[in-house]
Amino acid sequence: MRRYSYLLAYVVLMAVPASILLFFVGESLNPKALVIEVFVSLLVGGVFCIWAEQQGKKDKFYIWKYNPRTVLNKKLLGVELEDFLLFLFLTPIFSVAMWETAKKLVYFSDVSLGVMIMVGAIIIAISYAVAYKISRPPKRK
Repeated sequence: MRRYSYLLAYVVLMAVPASILLFFVGESLNPKALVIEVFVSLLVGGVFCIWAEQQGKKDKFYIWKYNPRTVLNKKLLGVELEDFLLFLFLTPIFSVAMWETAKKLVYFSDVSLGVMIMVGAIIIAISYAVAYKISRPPKRK
């Protein structure tokens, strides 16, 4: 189970909420713009990730390293496959879904921005708690 904790965290924190939001705001999305955004994210982010992985600890801004016990250990051009598929592909889709939902709630509903932020913070806290519980290693006896 630990091998899939990074994958599970992204599914719980991004894929599930994005799918739910897209169900409600899918008709207001411009598919062409979404494809362009995902492509730009994959291109720019992919180049940066490949460069950062090649630099490794030589780079003074070295900020991340994946734990080999929590990822699939499948790499594409030196970068973890999860990074390409989940971070660079799923994050822009989630961001657009969040933006369209917020836009729809503010412009077409009587939901105030303060209420939206408070509910969003509660949902984020709950989803992070669930992701933490799923990915936490079992206690040793």
